[in-house]
Amino acid sequence: MFDAHCHIHFSSFDSDRSAVMMRAVQEGVTAMIIANYGAQDREALFQVTEQYSCWCTLGVHPWLLDDVEPDQYQVWIAQQIEFMRNRWEQWSKKRSLICAVGECGLDRHRAQWGTALWYAQVSLFHQHVQFAVQRGLPLVVHAVKSYDDVYKVLAKFASLPAVQIHGFQGSWQQAQKLVQAGCYLSFGFALCAPQNKKLREIFARLLLQFPKQWMLETDAPASVRDLEKTKLARREPAEIKKVFQEAAKLSGRSVEDIVYHNEENIRRCFAFEKKRWLRGDARERFT
Repeated sequence: MFDAHCHIHFSSFDSDRSAVMMRAVQEGVTAMIIANYGAQDREALFQVTEQYSCWCTLGVHPWLLDDVEPDQYQVWIAQQIEFMRNRWEQWSKKRSLICAVGECGLDRHRAQWGTALWYAQVSLFHQHVQFAVQRGLPLVVHAVKSYDDVYKVLAKFASLPAVQIHGFQGSWQQAQKLVQAGCYLSFGFALCAPQNKKLREIFARLLLQFPKQWMLETDAPASVRDLEKTKLARREPAEIKKVFQEAAKLSGRSVEDIVYHNEENIRRCFAFEKKRWLRGDARERFT
């Protein structure tokens, strides 16, 4: 099983990361993509990526703008893009580990449309897309209540790389628009919640109509309520097995079929070579 999006480098895993990785291997996880949050976690990101031979992304999350003074938005954005550019140059011999630009995007839950913060998010996202296009790298996109806005930004670029829309929870109409633009929709634990009826229907429909443009993720350690709704729980890559099982149930397919096509779609989106995530190779890398 391939986890298409996680943050295994976050400090919440510092005390037991090796055990977390071992549990992932024991549950059948063969590879994972670790998403960068910002400059402040980049050293930990690269250290964990190298240690466990995963893949990682390079970018700045829109939430980081929350702590920036409005009159400093553009200066801060320019600095962040320069930091990314410098790191990309510094990692010239290890670029094969950097598979995409991101996690970047737009979040209307954090910034109302029309505010200075919103326009700062748009500017930061636009520069990420430009960075990716110039280097021929895929994009990893965070979008909350902003799928149409994300589409509008992406549509401004004539030559667009592959795009992962992480943690998709939009409408069917938005799903269609995004996949027709070449995006891949990534689904996580929200699929496992029976109350998310529309999302579960969208996923099943997507597998029928656009079978090559979906993937599965944990977004670990994102704390969400467990399936019994009794407590908040730290998620970890080993738990992606639950997502695969639910995906199989919703689509009427076998878990093995979901595992296979998930990996094929991730490989296509991020242009991975198969030999880098074969099951045996991954077990050797994680251990």
